[in-house]
Amino acid sequence: MKDYSFQTLTLADFRGADLRGADFTGANLLSADFTGADLTGANLWGASLMNADLTDAILTDSVMFGATLYGASGLEGRPSSELMGAQY
Repeated sequence: MKDYSFQTLTLADFRGADLRGADFTGANLLSADFTGADLTGANLWGASLMNADLTDAILTDSVMFGATLYGASGLEGRPSSELMGAQY
């Protein structure tokens, strides 16, 4: 499992990355690019994803409680179950 918990990853490029089960607890992901990334089962609890790009990212079974998604793109048309507990 990849552990990015509590790291500052501003402007990180995760495009197309395999991040299944990754731990982003409390991470600063301001303006990070997750386009096409697989975040299945990832823990994003309390992470800041403001202005991040989640276009075509796979968020199945991700933990989003307390995550901040203000200004994030790629959220349109997603089922609310994928964003449960997130602020956007």
